[in-house]
Amino acid sequence: MKISSSTQSPFSIFAGKKVWLSGVSGFKGSWLAEWLLMMGAKVHGFSLPPTTSPSLFEQLDLASRITWDCDDLRNADAVKQSLLSAQPDFVFHLAAQPLVRLSYREPVETWQTNVMGTINVLEALRCVGAVDRSQLQLSCSDQLPAPNPSPLATRHSSLDPSSADLSASQHFSVSAFPPPHPVVAVMITTDKCYENREWLHGYREEDPLGGYDPYSSSKAACELAIASWRRSFFSPQPLKSFPSSLTTRHSPLDAPPPVLIASARAGNVIGGGDWAQDRIVPDCIRSLENKKLIPVRNKTATRPWQHVLEPLSGYLLLAAKMMISSQFEVDSCAQPSNQQPTTTNQQQPPPPLNPSSDLSAFQPFSVSAFSSPTSSLATRHSSLVTSSSLQPAELCSAFNFGPALNSNRTVAEIVQEILKHWPGEWQDKSDPHAPHEAGKLNLATDKAFHLLGWQPRWDFATTIEKTVGWYRSVNEGADPGELTRQHIIEYSQS
Repeated sequence: MKISSSTQSPFSIFAGKKVWLSGVSGFKGSWLAEWLLMMGAKVHGFSLPPTTSPSLFEQLDLASRITWDCDDLRNADAVKQSLLSAQPDFVFHLAAQPLVRLSYREPVETWQTNVMGTINVLEALRCVGAVDRSQLQLSCSDQLPAPNPSPLATRHSSLDPSSADLSASQHFSVSAFPPPHPVVAVMITTDKCYENREWLHGYREEDPLGGYDPYSSSKAACELAIASWRRSFFSPQPLKSFPSSLTTRHSPLDAPPPVLIASARAGNVIGGGDWAQDRIVPDCIRSLENKKLIPVRNKTATRPWQHVLEPLSGYLLLAAKMMISSQFEVDSCAQPSNQQPTTTNQQQPPPPLNPSSDLSAFQPFSVSAFSSPTSSLATRHSSLVTSSSLQPAELCSAFNFGPALNSNRTVAEIVQEILKHWPGEWQDKSDPHAPHEAGKLNLATDKAFHLLGWQPRWDFATTIEKTVGWYRSVNEGADPGELTRQHIIEYSQS
Protein backbone atom coordinates (compact mmCIF):
# COMPACT_ATOMS: atom_id res chain seq x y z
CA MET A 1 0.00 0.00 0.00
CA LYS A 2 1.36 3.38 -1.03
CA ILE A 3 0.19 6.77 0.19
CA SER A 4 -1.67 8.17 -2.82
CA SER A 5 -1.34 11.76 -3.94
CA SER A 6 -4.71 12.61 -2.44
CA THR A 7 -3.80 11.35 1.04
CA GLN A 8 -0.05 11.95 1.00
CA SER A 9 1.66 13.64 3.90
CA PRO A 10 3.93 16.61 3.15
CA PHE A 11 6.94 14.31 3.11
CA SER A 12 6.98 13.65 -0.64
CA ILE A 13 10.68 14.52 -0.51
CA PHE A 14 11.32 10.94 0.65
CA ALA A 15 9.91 9.33 -2.50
CA GLY A 16 12.71 7.47 -4.25
CA LYS A 17 15.28 8.48 -1.63
CA LYS A 18 17.67 6.05 0.08
CA VAL A 19 17.26 5.90 3.86
CA TRP A 20 19.58 4.16 6.30
CA LEU A 21 17.66 3.26 9.45
CA SER A 22 19.29 1.76 12.53
CA GLY A 23 17.09 -0.05 15.01
CA VAL A 24 14.75 -1.10 12.21
CA SER A 25 13.69 -4.27 14.05
CA GLY A 26 12.50 -2.32 17.10
CA PHE A 27 9.06 -0.92 17.84
CA LYS A 28 9.65 2.65 16.61
CA GLY A 29 11.99 1.53 13.86
CA SER A 30 9.38 -0.81 12.40
CA TRP A 31 6.72 1.90 12.35
CA LEU A 32 9.16 4.32 10.71
CA ALA A 33 10.25 1.76 8.11
CA GLU A 34 6.62 1.10 7.18
CA TRP A 35 5.88 4.80 6.84
CA LEU A 36 8.96 5.35 4.68
CA LEU A 37 8.03 2.43 2.43
CA MET A 38 4.54 3.85 2.01
CA MET A 39 6.12 7.11 0.84
CA GLY A 40 8.24 5.30 -1.75
CA ALA A 41 11.59 5.46 0.07
CA LYS A 42 14.25 2.78 -0.31
CA VAL A 43 14.96 1.57 3.22
CA HIS A 44 18.28 0.04 4.26
CA GLY A 45 17.95 -1.22 7.83
CA PHE A 46 20.57 -2.09 10.41
CA SER A 47 19.78 -3.88 13.67
CA LEU A 48 19.99 -7.01 15.71
CA PRO A 49 17.20 -9.58 15.32
CA PRO A 50 13.97 -8.68 17.12
CA THR A 51 14.21 -9.20 20.87
CA THR A 52 10.54 -10.09 21.41
CA SER A 53 8.12 -12.63 20.06
CA PRO A 54 5.86 -11.53 18.57
CA SER A 55 7.59 -8.48 17.11
CA LEU A 56 6.19 -5.77 14.88
CA PHE A 57 9.18 -6.21 12.55
CA GLU A 58 8.07 -9.77 11.83
CA GLN A 59 4.37 -8.93 11.80
CA LEU A 60 5.05 -6.37 9.04
CA ASP A 61 7.32 -8.83 7.17
CA LEU A 62 9.91 -6.07 6.86
CA ALA A 63 12.86 -8.44 6.37
CA SER A 64 11.57 -9.32 2.90
CA ARG A 65 10.66 -5.74 1.96
CA ILE A 66 13.84 -3.82 2.80
CA THR A 67 17.60 -4.29 2.66
CA TRP A 68 18.50 -5.46 6.15
CA ASP A 69 21.96 -5.80 7.68
CA CYS A 70 21.58 -7.88 10.83
CA ASP A 71 24.46 -6.91 13.08
CA ASP A 72 25.44 -5.26 16.36
CA LEU A 73 25.66 -1.48 16.67
CA ARG A 74 28.80 -1.95 18.78
CA ASN A 75 30.58 -3.41 15.73
CA ALA A 76 32.09 -0.25 14.23
CA ASP A 77 33.25 -1.96 11.02
CA ALA A 78 29.78 -3.43 10.42
CA VAL A 79 28.13 -0.05 10.96
CA LYS A 80 30.55 1.66 8.59
CA GLN A 81 30.19 -0.99 5.88
CA SER A 82 26.39 -0.95 6.12
CA LEU A 83 26.05 2.82 6.00
CA LEU A 84 28.55 3.32 3.19
CA SER A 85 27.00 0.56 1.09
CA ALA A 86 23.57 2.17 1.52
CA GLN A 87 24.79 5.51 0.08
CA PRO A 88 21.93 7.19 1.94
CA ASP A 89 20.22 10.49 1.41
CA PHE A 90 18.81 10.30 4.93
CA VAL A 91 19.97 8.58 8.12
CA PHE A 92 17.71 7.89 11.09
CA HIS A 93 19.59 6.46 14.06
CA LEU A 94 17.14 4.78 16.44
CA ALA A 95 19.08 1.70 17.59
CA ALA A 96 19.58 1.59 21.34
CA GLN A 97 19.16 -0.33 24.55
CA PRO A 98 15.93 1.52 25.47
CA LEU A 99 14.86 0.12 28.86
CA VAL A 100 15.53 1.84 32.18
CA ARG A 101 15.17 -1.25 34.37
CA LEU A 102 17.37 -3.37 32.10
CA SER A 103 20.06 -0.69 32.29
CA TYR A 104 20.38 -1.36 36.03
CA ARG A 105 21.08 -5.01 35.28
CA GLU A 106 23.33 -4.34 32.27
CA PRO A 107 24.87 -0.87 32.75
CA VAL A 108 28.06 -1.48 30.77
CA GLU A 109 26.24 -3.04 27.82
CA THR A 110 23.77 -0.12 27.90
CA TRP A 111 26.54 2.46 27.66
CA GLN A 112 28.41 0.48 25.03
CA THR A 113 25.33 0.19 22.85
CA ASN A 114 23.93 3.66 23.34
CA VAL A 115 27.08 5.78 23.52
CA MET A 116 29.71 3.89 21.54
CA GLY A 117 27.03 2.69 19.12
CA THR A 118 26.07 6.30 18.43
CA ILE A 119 29.74 7.25 18.01
CA ASN A 120 30.12 4.39 15.53
CA VAL A 121 27.32 5.89 13.45
CA LEU A 122 28.89 9.36 13.69
CA GLU A 123 32.25 7.98 12.58
CA ALA A 124 30.61 6.20 9.65
CA LEU A 125 29.01 9.51 8.68
CA ARG A 126 32.47 11.10 8.72
CA CYS A 127 33.48 8.54 6.11
CA VAL A 128 30.43 9.46 4.02
CA GLY A 129 31.47 13.10 4.22
CA ALA A 130 35.06 12.30 3.30
CA VAL A 131 33.93 10.38 0.20
CA ASP A 132 31.62 13.19 -0.89
CA ARG A 133 34.28 15.88 -0.45
CA SER A 134 36.85 13.82 -2.35
CA GLN A 135 34.48 13.42 -5.27
CA LEU A 136 33.59 17.12 -5.10
CA GLN A 137 37.23 18.17 -5.24
CA LEU A 138 37.72 16.11 -8.39
CA SER A 139 34.62 17.55 -10.03
CA CYS A 140 35.84 21.07 -9.30
CA SER A 141 38.87 20.59 -11.55
CA ASP A 142 37.47 18.15 -14.09
CA GLN A 143 33.98 19.40 -14.88
CA LEU A 144 34.20 23.14 -15.46
CA PRO A 145 31.68 24.29 -18.08
CA ALA A 146 32.76 25.67 -21.43
CA PRO A 147 31.58 29.22 -22.20
CA ASN A 148 29.65 30.32 -25.28
CA PRO A 149 31.83 30.73 -28.42
CA SER A 150 33.91 33.89 -28.11
CA PRO A 151 37.38 35.12 -29.07
CA LEU A 152 38.48 34.18 -25.60
CA ALA A 153 37.32 30.62 -26.08
CA THR A 154 39.16 30.45 -29.40
CA ARG A 155 42.41 31.47 -27.79
CA HIS A 156 41.95 28.90 -25.03
CA SER A 157 41.09 25.56 -26.56
CA SER A 158 41.49 24.03 -23.12
CA LEU A 159 39.71 25.98 -20.43
CA ASP A 160 41.96 26.31 -17.41
CA PRO A 161 40.31 28.39 -14.70
CA SER A 162 43.57 28.85 -12.85
CA SER A 163 45.26 30.74 -15.71
CA ALA A 164 42.59 32.00 -18.15
CA ASP A 165 41.07 35.47 -17.98
CA LEU A 166 37.37 34.67 -18.02
CA SER A 167 36.06 38.09 -17.12
CA ALA A 168 34.44 38.47 -20.56
CA SER A 169 32.94 35.01 -20.67
CA GLN A 170 29.39 34.08 -19.89
CA HIS A 171 28.11 33.72 -16.39
CA PHE A 172 28.10 30.11 -15.38
CA SER A 173 25.92 28.19 -12.99
CA VAL A 174 27.47 26.15 -10.24
CA SER A 175 25.03 23.43 -11.26
CA ALA A 176 27.68 22.53 -13.83
CA PHE A 177 29.57 20.94 -10.96
CA PRO A 178 27.00 20.87 -8.16
CA PRO A 179 28.15 19.80 -4.76
CA PRO A 180 26.57 16.53 -3.74
CA HIS A 181 23.55 17.22 -1.61
CA PRO A 182 24.23 16.67 2.08
CA VAL A 183 23.35 13.49 3.87
CA VAL A 184 20.77 14.43 6.50
CA ALA A 185 21.05 12.53 9.77
CA VAL A 186 18.55 12.62 12.64
CA MET A 187 19.90 10.98 15.79
CA ILE A 188 17.24 9.83 18.24
CA THR A 189 17.83 10.04 21.99
CA THR A 190 15.12 10.46 24.66
CA ASP A 191 13.31 12.85 26.96
CA LYS A 192 15.15 11.18 29.84
CA CYS A 193 18.46 12.77 28.79
CA TYR A 194 17.73 15.84 30.95
CA GLU A 195 18.88 16.27 34.52
CA ASN A 196 15.56 15.50 36.16
CA ARG A 197 14.53 18.06 38.76
CA GLU A 198 11.00 16.68 39.19
CA TRP A 199 9.68 19.93 37.74
CA LEU A 200 6.02 20.41 36.89
CA HIS A 201 6.93 22.39 33.77
CA GLY A 202 8.50 20.90 30.67
CA TYR A 203 12.20 20.64 29.91
CA ARG A 204 13.56 22.76 27.06
CA GLU A 205 16.35 21.85 24.70
CA GLU A 206 18.82 24.17 26.45
CA ASP A 207 18.22 22.69 29.93
CA PRO A 208 21.12 20.75 31.52
CA LEU A 209 21.64 17.14 30.52
CA GLY A 210 21.98 14.46 33.16
CA GLY A 211 20.38 11.18 34.09
CA TYR A 212 20.09 9.16 37.29
CA ASP A 213 20.00 5.63 35.90
CA PRO A 214 22.46 4.12 33.39
CA TYR A 215 19.98 4.36 30.51
CA SER A 216 19.14 8.05 31.03
CA SER A 217 22.75 9.07 31.60
CA SER A 218 23.88 7.12 28.53
CA LYS A 219 21.42 9.10 26.42
CA ALA A 220 22.72 12.36 27.88
CA ALA A 221 26.20 11.20 26.88
CA CYS A 222 24.86 10.49 23.38
CA GLU A 223 23.69 14.09 23.13
CA LEU A 224 27.13 15.33 24.16
CA ALA A 225 28.77 13.12 21.54
CA ILE A 226 26.37 14.24 18.82
CA ALA A 227 26.98 17.91 19.63
CA SER A 228 30.75 17.39 19.76
CA TRP A 229 30.95 15.56 16.42
CA ARG A 230 28.62 18.08 14.80
CA ARG A 231 30.75 21.03 15.89
CA SER A 232 34.06 19.31 15.24
CA PHE A 233 33.40 17.63 11.90
CA PHE A 234 30.03 18.70 10.46
CA SER A 235 29.68 22.34 11.44
CA PRO A 236 27.24 24.02 9.02
CA GLN A 237 28.47 27.43 7.93
CA PRO A 238 26.64 29.97 5.75
CA LEU A 239 27.67 29.80 2.12
CA LYS A 240 29.72 32.60 0.63
CA SER A 241 28.20 34.35 -2.37
CA PHE A 242 29.40 33.14 -5.72
CA PRO A 243 31.28 35.75 -7.77
CA SER A 244 29.67 37.17 -10.88
CA SER A 245 32.52 35.94 -13.05
CA LEU A 246 35.39 33.50 -12.94
CA THR A 247 38.04 36.15 -12.42
CA THR A 248 38.42 34.65 -8.96
CA ARG A 249 38.41 30.89 -8.91
CA HIS A 250 35.66 29.69 -6.63
CA SER A 251 35.65 26.27 -5.09
CA PRO A 252 32.31 24.63 -4.40
CA LEU A 253 33.95 23.26 -1.29
CA ASP A 254 32.33 26.28 0.39
CA ALA A 255 29.01 24.43 0.05
CA PRO A 256 27.18 23.15 3.13
CA PRO A 257 28.93 20.33 4.98
CA PRO A 258 28.37 16.88 3.46
CA VAL A 259 26.49 15.72 6.55
CA LEU A 260 23.83 17.69 8.45
CA ILE A 261 23.09 16.35 11.92
CA ALA A 262 20.26 17.00 14.38
CA SER A 263 19.11 15.14 17.46
CA ALA A 264 15.55 14.40 18.54
CA ARG A 265 14.23 13.82 22.05
CA ALA A 266 10.80 12.20 22.31
CA GLY A 267 8.47 11.46 25.19
CA ASN A 268 7.05 8.06 26.14
CA VAL A 269 5.75 6.52 22.93
CA ILE A 270 2.95 4.00 22.79
CA GLY A 271 1.11 2.32 19.96
CA GLY A 272 0.26 -1.03 18.48
CA GLY A 273 3.08 -3.52 18.06
CA ASP A 274 5.14 -2.76 21.15
CA TRP A 275 5.80 -6.11 22.85
CA ALA A 276 8.72 -5.13 25.12
CA GLN A 277 9.01 -6.13 28.76
CA ASP A 278 8.69 -3.59 31.57
CA ARG A 279 6.57 -1.14 29.57
CA ILE A 280 3.15 -0.31 30.87
CA VAL A 281 1.11 -0.72 27.68
CA PRO A 282 2.55 -4.11 26.64
CA ASP A 283 2.26 -5.23 30.26
CA CYS A 284 -1.42 -4.25 30.22
CA ILE A 285 -2.10 -6.03 26.92
CA ARG A 286 -0.43 -9.29 28.02
CA SER A 287 -2.47 -9.31 31.22
CA LEU A 288 -5.72 -8.51 29.41
CA GLU A 289 -5.12 -11.20 26.78
CA ASN A 290 -4.58 -13.75 29.55
CA LYS A 291 -7.44 -12.38 31.71
CA LYS A 292 -5.09 -11.55 34.59
CA LEU A 293 -4.72 -8.56 36.87
CA ILE A 294 -2.51 -5.82 35.43
CA PRO A 295 0.53 -5.25 37.70
CA VAL A 296 1.25 -1.51 38.12
CA ARG A 297 4.55 -0.81 39.81
CA ASN A 298 4.68 3.02 39.79
CA LYS A 299 1.13 4.32 39.60
CA THR A 300 1.89 7.97 40.44
CA ALA A 301 4.71 8.50 37.91
CA THR A 302 3.84 11.12 35.29
CA ARG A 303 4.96 10.76 31.69
CA PRO A 304 4.38 12.61 28.38
CA TRP A 305 2.42 9.84 26.66
CA GLN A 306 2.17 10.09 22.87
CA HIS A 307 1.37 7.82 19.97
CA VAL A 308 4.46 6.53 18.17
CA LEU A 309 3.44 8.38 14.99
CA GLU A 310 3.77 11.74 16.75
CA PRO A 311 7.56 11.77 17.22
CA LEU A 312 8.08 9.91 13.94
CA SER A 313 6.29 12.72 12.12
CA GLY A 314 8.64 15.13 13.88
CA TYR A 315 11.74 13.18 12.82
CA LEU A 316 10.53 13.11 9.22
CA LEU A 317 9.63 16.80 9.17
CA LEU A 318 12.96 17.78 10.71
CA ALA A 319 14.88 15.71 8.15
CA ALA A 320 12.84 17.11 5.25
CA LYS A 321 13.40 20.71 6.33
CA MET A 322 17.11 20.13 6.82
CA MET A 323 17.43 18.77 3.28
CA ILE A 324 15.31 21.52 1.74
CA SER A 325 17.09 24.32 3.61
CA SER A 326 20.45 23.08 2.40
CA GLN A 327 19.16 22.85 -1.17
CA PHE A 328 17.82 26.41 -1.05
CA GLU A 329 21.15 27.61 0.31
CA VAL A 330 23.07 26.07 -2.58
CA ASP A 331 20.55 27.38 -5.12
CA SER A 332 20.63 30.92 -3.72
CA CYS A 333 24.41 31.04 -3.92
CA ALA A 334 24.31 29.86 -7.53
CA GLN A 335 22.89 33.26 -8.50
CA PRO A 336 25.34 36.07 -9.48
CA SER A 337 25.97 38.26 -6.48
CA ASN A 338 25.90 41.79 -7.91
CA GLN A 339 25.52 42.14 -11.67
CA GLN A 340 23.66 40.58 -14.56
CA PRO A 341 25.27 38.93 -17.61
CA THR A 342 26.29 41.33 -20.36
CA THR A 343 26.02 38.95 -23.32
CA THR A 344 22.90 39.40 -25.41
CA ASN A 345 22.49 35.82 -26.58
CA GLN A 346 22.61 34.25 -23.15
CA GLN A 347 19.49 32.82 -21.60
CA GLN A 348 18.48 34.89 -18.61
CA PRO A 349 18.52 33.09 -15.25
CA PRO A 350 15.14 32.29 -13.71
CA PRO A 351 13.81 34.70 -11.11
CA PRO A 352 14.70 33.83 -7.54
CA LEU A 353 12.28 31.69 -5.61
CA ASN A 354 9.77 33.48 -3.46
CA PRO A 355 9.53 31.60 -0.15
CA SER A 356 5.79 32.27 0.05
CA SER A 357 5.05 31.34 -3.55
CA ASP A 358 3.70 28.07 -4.90
CA LEU A 359 6.66 25.69 -5.04
CA SER A 360 4.80 22.82 -6.67
CA ALA A 361 7.07 23.05 -9.72
CA PHE A 362 10.29 23.04 -7.70
CA GLN A 363 12.11 19.78 -8.27
CA PRO A 364 12.94 17.41 -6.77
CA PHE A 365 11.03 18.70 -3.74
CA SER A 366 7.38 18.76 -4.74
CA VAL A 367 5.12 20.27 -2.15
CA SER A 368 1.86 19.58 -3.94
CA ALA A 369 0.73 17.58 -0.94
CA PHE A 370 0.44 20.81 1.05
CA SER A 371 -2.42 22.09 -1.05
CA SER A 372 -4.84 19.25 -0.44
CA PRO A 373 -8.15 20.91 0.48
CA THR A 374 -9.24 17.83 2.38
CA SER A 375 -6.36 17.72 4.81
CA SER A 376 -5.26 19.96 7.66
CA LEU A 377 -1.65 18.96 6.90
CA ALA A 378 -1.49 21.97 4.60
CA THR A 379 -2.03 24.24 7.57
CA ARG A 380 0.02 22.35 10.12
CA HIS A 381 3.10 21.97 7.97
CA SER A 382 2.81 25.01 5.73
CA SER A 383 6.07 26.35 7.13
CA LEU A 384 7.92 23.69 5.19
CA VAL A 385 7.59 25.80 2.04
CA THR A 386 9.39 28.71 3.70
CA SER A 387 12.52 26.72 4.37
CA SER A 388 14.55 29.18 2.32
CA SER A 389 14.35 31.53 5.30
CA LEU A 390 16.07 28.95 7.51
CA GLN A 391 19.78 28.20 7.46
CA PRO A 392 20.90 24.59 8.02
CA ALA A 393 22.71 25.77 11.16
CA GLU A 394 19.34 26.66 12.71
CA LEU A 395 18.07 23.12 12.21
CA CYS A 396 21.25 21.20 13.07
CA SER A 397 20.51 21.10 16.77
CA ALA A 398 18.37 19.31 19.34
CA PHE A 399 14.55 19.18 19.15
CA ASN A 400 11.93 17.98 21.62
CA PHE A 401 8.90 16.10 20.31
CA GLY A 402 6.28 15.62 22.98
CA PRO A 403 2.52 15.57 23.40
CA ALA A 404 0.15 18.34 24.42
CA LEU A 405 0.18 19.26 28.10
CA ASN A 406 -3.04 17.39 28.83
CA SER A 407 -1.37 14.15 27.73
CA ASN A 408 1.04 14.30 30.67
CA ARG A 409 -0.73 11.69 32.78
CA THR A 410 0.08 9.31 35.59
CA VAL A 411 0.55 5.60 35.03
CA ALA A 412 -2.71 4.96 36.91
CA GLU A 413 -4.58 7.26 34.51
CA ILE A 414 -3.26 5.53 31.41
CA VAL A 415 -4.22 2.13 32.81
CA GLN A 416 -7.74 3.34 33.59
CA GLU A 417 -8.05 4.76 30.07
CA ILE A 418 -6.92 1.44 28.56
CA LEU A 419 -9.57 -0.41 30.56
CA LYS A 420 -12.28 1.73 28.92
CA HIS A 421 -11.50 -0.05 25.63
CA TRP A 422 -10.56 -3.50 26.96
CA PRO A 423 -12.26 -4.32 30.29
CA GLY A 424 -10.13 -5.75 33.06
CA GLU A 425 -8.63 -4.93 36.44
CA TRP A 426 -5.31 -3.80 37.80
CA GLN A 427 -3.46 -4.03 41.09
CA ASP A 428 -0.92 -1.80 42.77
CA LYS A 429 2.46 -3.55 42.79
CA SER A 430 4.51 -0.62 44.06
CA ASP A 431 7.83 -1.70 45.55
CA PRO A 432 9.66 0.77 47.80
CA HIS A 433 12.89 -1.09 47.08
CA ALA A 434 12.55 -0.96 43.29
CA PRO A 435 15.25 0.81 41.25
CA HIS A 436 14.82 4.56 40.94
CA GLU A 437 12.65 5.89 38.13
CA ALA A 438 11.73 9.54 37.54
CA GLY A 439 8.49 10.70 39.09
CA LYS A 440 7.68 13.67 36.83
CA LEU A 441 8.81 14.22 33.26
CA ASN A 442 7.43 16.70 30.74
CA LEU A 443 8.74 18.20 27.51
CA ALA A 444 8.40 21.72 26.08
CA THR A 445 8.02 21.64 22.30
CA ASP A 446 7.97 25.36 21.47
CA LYS A 447 11.10 25.09 19.33
CA ALA A 448 9.64 22.37 17.10
CA PHE A 449 6.46 24.42 16.70
CA HIS A 450 8.17 27.67 15.76
CA LEU A 451 10.99 26.32 13.57
CA LEU A 452 9.30 23.28 12.03
CA GLY A 453 5.60 24.01 12.28
CA TRP A 454 5.23 20.71 14.16
CA GLN A 455 2.63 20.01 16.81
CA PRO A 456 0.93 16.87 18.12
CA ARG A 457 -2.31 15.81 16.43
CA TRP A 458 -3.81 13.01 18.51
CA ASP A 459 -4.92 13.81 22.04
CA PHE A 460 -4.59 11.43 24.96
CA ALA A 461 -7.99 9.75 24.47
CA THR A 462 -7.41 9.21 20.75
CA THR A 463 -3.92 7.85 21.39
CA ILE A 464 -5.23 5.24 23.82
CA GLU A 465 -8.18 4.37 21.57
CA LYS A 466 -5.90 3.78 18.55
CA THR A 467 -3.36 1.83 20.59
CA VAL A 468 -5.78 -0.53 22.30
CA GLY A 469 -7.80 -0.89 19.10
CA TRP A 470 -4.68 -2.14 17.27
CA TYR A 471 -3.98 -4.81 19.91
CA ARG A 472 -7.59 -5.95 20.22
CA SER A 473 -8.01 -6.22 16.47
CA VAL A 474 -4.81 -8.27 16.11
CA ASN A 475 -5.93 -10.45 19.00
CA GLU A 476 -9.17 -11.09 17.10
CA GLY A 477 -7.35 -12.07 13.90
CA ALA A 478 -6.83 -8.80 11.98
CA ASP A 479 -3.73 -8.31 9.81
CA PRO A 480 -1.12 -6.26 11.75
CA GLY A 481 0.29 -4.82 8.55
CA GLU A 482 -3.06 -3.53 7.32
CA LEU A 483 -3.83 -2.02 10.71
CA THR A 484 -0.44 -0.30 10.89
CA ARG A 485 -0.77 1.17 7.41
CA GLN A 486 -4.32 2.28 8.12
CA HIS A 487 -3.21 4.12 11.27
CA ILE A 488 -0.46 5.88 9.29
CA ILE A 489 -3.00 7.05 6.71
CA GLU A 490 -5.46 8.17 9.41
CA TYR A 491 -2.71 10.08 11.20
CA SER A 492 -1.53 11.71 7.96
CA GLN A 493 -5.06 12.93 7.25
CA SER A 494 -5.82 14.12 10.78
